[in-house]
Amino acid sequence: MQPTGGGTAVDGVREVIISGVRGGILVPPGNPSALAEATLSLLRDRERARTLASAGRAWVESNLSATDMVREIAQEYVRAIAVRR
Repeated sequence: MQPTGGGTAVDGVREVIISGVRGGILVPPGNPSALAEATLSLLRDRERARTLASAGRAWVESNLSATDMVREIAQEYVRAIAVRR
């Protein structure tokens, strides 16, 4: 089984995980009870966990490749240098 579970809805996590649709279940930050319940709900429903994990993995592989991220970072440096000139 691919890893999946609950996570907190902060920063880049919200980009990757769409709660209950892709990647897992998001809960508010600072709410350990909600995080535990989200994780337990997926442990109880293995098929849902697999579906969320598969969708999350597919999205990451399509949108967050290391090659693409390095290219985007390099482009940002080129833009920043051009602005400074």
